[in-house]
Order: sequence, then C-alpha cells, then structure tokens
Amino acid sequence: MVGPCAGCYLGARMPQGDIHATGAPTPLPDSRAEKLNTKAAGIVGLAVMCSRVLGLAREQIFAAIFGGGRLMDAFTIAFRIPNLLRDLFAEGALSTAFVTTFSKTTAVEGDAAAWRLADKVATLAIIVLSAITIAGIISAPWLVSVLAPGFDGDKAVLTVTLTRVMYPFILLVSLAALVMGMLNAKNVFGVPASSRT
Repeated sequence: MVGPCAGCYLGARMPQGDIHATGAPTPLPDSRAEKLNTKAAGIVGLAVMCSRVLGLAREQIFAAIFGGGRLMDAFTIAFRIPNLLRDLFAEGALSTAFVTTFSKTTAVEGDAAAWRLADKVATLAIIVLSAITIAGIISAPWLVSVLAPGFDGDKAVLTVTLTRVMYPFILLVSLAALVMGMLNAKNVFGVPASSRT
C-alpha cells in the first residue's frame, strides 16, 4: 500500500532521479539546465566582449582615417538615421517578440510549426522593411535637413548620398536579428552574440 509519504525517506524527500546499481542518483534535470545556462552565459559574455573590442577598434580606425572633418560628420549622420530604426526593429520589439513566440511555438507545436512561423515573419519583415527602405531613400534630403540642419552645400549632398546608400542596412540587420533569435532559441549563442558591435 502506498501511503501519503511514498516519496519520503526518514522525514526527508527522496532524490527525484533514478538510482543506479551503485546507489548514486542520476543528475537532476535542473542541474543540467544550470550547467547549460552557465555555459551559454560564458559564451555570450566572451563573444560580446570580443565584439565590443572590435567595435572600439573600428571607431579608432575611423577617427584615425577621417578625423573630425566633414566626411566623418556626413557619415555619422547618414549612419544614425537607419541606426535609429535598427534599435526599434532589429534589437527592439520585433526581436524580443519573435524570440519568445518562436521558442513557445517550438515547445508547444514542434519544429515544423516554428519554421512556418519564421517563414511568415521573415516574409512580412522583408515586405514592410523594404517599403520603409524605399521611403527612406526617397525622403533622405528631408531627413538630413531635419537631423542636420547646419549642413549645407556639398556636405549636405554627401550626407544625403550616404544616407541613401546605407538605408538598406535596416532591412539586412533586421533579417539578421531574426536569424539570431532562431539560433538563440535553438541554444546556439556564440555566433549571434559575436555579431553585436
């Protein structure tokens, strides 16, 4: 007969793993998950640190080559415009919502349903962000005049040209963020973390 204390041993709970012939319990699933989380945190931390060091090197090279002149000013403003959208789409709400939904779909409905979801989200992202990219390229002169009202003449023309060249960045980096989310959901952390600069 099984009593209410079937899992108890001298007043204490029995280990929840199977006991082998040696009498030692198997490792608990929680300890395996903790080891995985610790390893993932170490990989992400190391990759992000390397990425930040490379980002610092990039900034130093830009400063050494271009200095603080008109070329660097034009590049900074032209890069800032699509970068603001990157913060919103690639590293903001879209990325967070997608990773959560993709992980939940994988756990509840399986891999096939999760990949169908990823296909739909990627297709929708391409359509919407392509429209935003085209609108940004067309409205580049107005955007530059709003964000850099002090630029005039050749400097403004150069900034508009660079803005138009760099606007597709938002489309490409958003798609990269979706792929990084998929990799994170599949417990692959090193490559996505190293891509952040």
